Parts: sequence; C-alpha cells; structure tokens
Amino acid sequence: MHLILSGAALPSSLHYYLEGGRGRDKRSAAPAGASTSLSDFRLRVRETHVWIHRQFRCTVLDCTMNETQRTTTDPVFEAAYEAAQKSLREGGIPIGAALARGREVIASGHNARVQNGDPIAHGEMSALRAAGRQKSYRDTTLYTTLAPCAMCTGTIIQFKIPRVVVGEAETFPGEFDLLRSRGVEVVVLNDARCVEMMRTFQDKHPELWAEDIAE
Repeated sequence: MHLILSGAALPSSLHYYLEGGRGRDKRSAAPAGASTSLSDFRLRVRETHVWIHRQFRCTVLDCTMNETQRTTTDPVFEAAYEAAQKSLREGGIPIGAALARGREVIASGHNARVQNGDPIAHGEMSALRAAGRQKSYRDTTLYTTLAPCAMCTGTIIQFKIPRVVVGEAETFPGEFDLLRSRGVEVVVLNDARCVEMMRTFQDKHPELWAEDIAE
C-alpha cells in the first residue's frame, strides 16, 4: 500500500504534526494559517515519513518532490546503495544490501559473483555473511537495492528476519508473495536510482544477469 502525501490531503492530526506540534501540547503548536516556507514544509514532510510508516505500515511517496528527487534518504538504505555502486565500480553486478538493528548498520555487502567467482554471493547473502553470527535476527531489518530472489528469500525466512526494505522491483520482481506469506513485512521504496542502475546493467550485460538469476 502507498500513501500519497500532499498538504491539501493531510488529516488534521498530520497538519498539526507538520506545523511543529510533534511532542508538544497542541496549544503550543503553530497557529492556524501560520506561514511556512516550502523548504521547511518539505523537511517536516520527510521527517513525518517515519512516523506515518510506523502508524500505518505503508510506504510514503512525497508529492512535494519531483520524480528525480523522489529517492530515499534513509542512511541504512544508502549503505546498501553504496555497496551496489562499489560492486559496479569493480565490474560486478550492482546489487547491494545492508543488515540493520534499529538505525545501526550491522554490516553491508554486495553481489560478488564476478569478483569472487561465487554463484551464491548475492547482495543479501554477502551482507549476512559480513554481519557474522547473530544470536537473533528478529529485531533486524534487511535492506536491499533489488527485490530478493528465491535463494535470498529462503535465507530471510530461515533467519526469521521480520522486515525487508527494497529499493525497487521493476527490473526484477523477486519473491514478495512468499515473503509476505511467511509474515515478513516488505517495504518497496521505488528508488529511481536503483531502477536506472539495474536497467542499465541488464541492457549492457544480459548474459551475466541471466547467469545470476539462473535463466
């Protein structure tokens, strides 16, 4: 489910939040009709995204931003994205992942099929390997730039990782139905950078991409 966020469509409770009332008595919130700069409004919208996701379990698309700007600023996801970029610079497949506990990155990794000659070194698997032994994964989130394949989905289910944040699923649909059927929360960011990165790679290296997904 996606929530399209715009000032005109916000319920009064969110108007109060965006006007600076978060964590304060409503009597101290900005008065009705108070002017707010567009930059301040955008900042408060972005800060509100996390609150909305926690309340409604949905992904937020910010209508104050254009399509080029509409990318995530989540620092944990950025670790996954940077891992994908690192793989691309090394001549590998540009898929990155990061395992986090709360807002803390435990480890990140990228697809290393080309670099290490390892057919199961997908981005998610590399991040989990880099994270080392964990007593439990039940309080973690796995971030990945691309929808997880069947192998990585199985690992997510095996380790009981409760939440997966995905950059995009346009260039590869992954196994969302299987994840959700096992109670895993899936959040898709529709990150334009990830779409462009994978689409360009698939166009330039179709044989390598087919090898990676066993087609």
